[in-house]
Amino acid sequence: MLEKAVFMTKAKNIEVTPELITNNEELSDFMHAANQGAASAQYILGVIYDTGVIVDQNYKEAVFWYLQAAKQRYKEAEFALGTMYAEGSGVMQSDVLALMWYYAADKNGYTKSRDQINIVAKRMAPEDIQRARVMSVQPLNCIKS
Repeated sequence: MLEKAVFMTKAKNIEVTPELITNNEELSDFMHAANQGAASAQYILGVIYDTGVIVDQNYKEAVFWYLQAAKQRYKEAEFALGTMYAEGSGVMQSDVLALMWYYAADKNGYTKSRDQINIVAKRMAPEDIQRARVMSVQPLNCIKS
């Protein structure tokens, strides 16, 4: 059994503790909630696959679950998708798509996105920054699911 611990994700400051999921039965219940559309469960499954907590690390699966939560405007998932695109984890690296997701998360109230917006924008051409800003209004229209 896992000791009490905190597992951090790329989205920073999001904690998944073993009290939430400590065995396969609880993971199955959590997966059921995610499949029923619970955005928080979808996001946490993304964290679990992203970090390799309890399951084998799988960035593509993490992106899938983050995207499901982002479809419901779950701001932490939008931020996590920005990081996945910035790093090319589970997706083809794209600063434009990374910035798009960071802008979307920021517009949705996730102010921690602003630091990442500044970091990513520094390595981009002004027209690509503007394109990302425009795309962030409806980010799901820019992603193949």
